Amino acid sequence: MATSLAAILFTAVAAAASHAQAGNVDWSDAALIGLPATAGAVLGAWVHQRIAPRGAVLAFSLLLVVSAAKLAL
Repeated sequence: MATSLAAILFTAVAAAASHAQAGNVDWSDAALIGLPATAGAVLGAWVHQRIAPRGAVLAFSLLLVVSAAKLAL
């Protein structure tokens, strides 16, 4: 898993740098998406360490059912 993450990290950094150099990055949009996503990842990791695995599976299952219902309607 760590090897895959490392490969993705280098690929993402190279692609982002290339697009930034070409002027294709809207930094305000990037911040609008990236900062909340980073905060959500940190918060999610913190919550995941504090709840039972079964609770996490049930919560995620409920999220999927609700999402599927909203898509179907």
